[in-house]
Amino acid sequence: MVELKAPLTTLWRGKDAFEEVKTLQGEVFRELETRRTLRFELDGKSYFLKWHKGTSLKEIVKNLISLRMPVSGR
Repeated sequence: MVELKAPLTTLWRGKDAFEEVKTLQGEVFRELETRRTLRFELDGKSYFLKWHKGTSLKEIVKNLISLRMPVSGR
């Protein structure tokens, strides 16, 4: 379930929020293999988006070696 707040509730009504997020343009602050942070503007206000695309095998192995449980889902 995705819960949106204004102005996204009206802007993206009836649309897939995850697909809409993929199309957002803005100033990219960080872009790595599995995540991206960018600032975008909507209705004259600035917002930050932190988009996580999943965990890489490299990250899972690193966590296991350091005796931490890997994050692999919800």
